[in-house]
Amino acid sequence: MDIKLGLIGDPISHSLSPAIHSRSLLALGIHASYQLVPVGRSELATTLNRLADDGYTGINVTMPYKRDVIEYLDAVTPSAALAQSVNTILFDQDKKIGHSTDGMGMLYPLIKAGYDLSTASVAVIGSGGAGKAVVLAAAEYGAGAITLLNREGAGLRRARELADRIASQQPQLATPRIDVCSMVSPAAQDVISRSDIVLNCTSVGMAPAHTGVSPIPHDWIRSNHVVADAVYFPRRTQLVQDALTAQATVFDGVHMLVAQALLAEEFWLGRELSATHFSRIMDESEHFSH
Repeated sequence: MDIKLGLIGDPISHSLSPAIHSRSLLALGIHASYQLVPVGRSELATTLNRLADDGYTGINVTMPYKRDVIEYLDAVTPSAALAQSVNTILFDQDKKIGHSTDGMGMLYPLIKAGYDLSTASVAVIGSGGAGKAVVLAAAEYGAGAITLLNREGAGLRRARELADRIASQQPQLATPRIDVCSMVSPAAQDVISRSDIVLNCTSVGMAPAHTGVSPIPHDWIRSNHVVADAVYFPRRTQLVQDALTAQATVFDGVHMLVAQALLAEEFWLGRELSATHFSRIMDESEHFSH
């Protein structure tokens, strides 16, 4: 089986997507080309049409076009409609269908590892694009309880707006409401301490600006926490190191990268990929780091 795939965005030269997809698809017995396609905002419509005409099965979409691309699609999946964002497109005969794997990408490794989100208390740190996507995915999936934490100011206002939006989406979402907490509130430590799963969706810890910094103090992490970080460079962020020291279960940022890629492949191929396949690609993940 031979397929053509690609990535549109600007800039994209640093992307790890070609390495991840080539290894994953090869392991599935699929021969695929994965092209980086730089594109300007004014070229979005013509580029999508050209790729469809050229026989592409699908593409990924990265910044700054995840929202802009929606107007040029024929349909979007419920997750993409909910997030108002698309990072994956399927060219299906004469239709362009948009999907979002951003939020589920952070939850997928935990689910594949056997964690039951339906009974879990989930703390999400950060209400930016990644945090919003993860909260919406967790609410759609049906997490037991969700608390969104953010610093004071615009981020906290964003968090409250998202909480209001989720409350208005019933009965579409399996989790009916989310709580919001300021990171500088005395309640923040208690929220983290009581949570089963802690997800960092901020850029805190990312090199070079935030190396050696964690979004939470190390003594907030317990051994029975499941901690996941969206930051993948460096791979061992301060949060990851602190969680390992606390003997918590840890999923680093590369888990999320690989999961987002495999979820896109499931959408393109129309079939579910196994937990064994995810584990196999993670075993090769040293090839994906910068």
